[in-house]
Amino acid sequence: GGDMPATALLRELRRVRAVGEVSDGRLVAQMRSYIQAEVDPEKLLRAGSVIEDLGDTVVHDLATPVGEALRFERRAENSSIDPRDIPAFQQFLEAEGMALLERIDDWLTEHEKLANERGANRRIRLGAGLYHIQNEPSKRT
Repeated sequence: GGDMPATALLRELRRVRAVGEVSDGRLVAQMRSYIQAEVDPEKLLRAGSVIEDLGDTVVHDLATPVGEALRFERRAENSSIDPRDIPAFQQFLEAEGMALLERIDDWLTEHEKLANERGANRRIRLGAGLYHIQNEPSKRT
């Protein structure tokens, strides 16, 4: 595909053993064709749901007139992190991110109870998502 870097394509072809390297460094096809392995349907549904939620927030904010409240959408990222720190970041995000999501879940549960006590006829889906941002480390560094 035109939008996929050659290095990413080669990495995938090597991963599935569709190409191999001979002693002089040349690549040799190991398979006549390559068909991506099937994706777990549950993972696909979850991914679609996450993308839909984020997309809905972005589109809402783009369409909201100036002066009206936007939905919360923020990121914390940095483009100068040593790739060796990825495991520490994953551990940090798992702990701190989960703690935040649990507090959000507690708030939502409390407000679900309030809606039940009030006998609210109209209900909406409300929540927040948190995701890990990471690009592939540069080979030049």
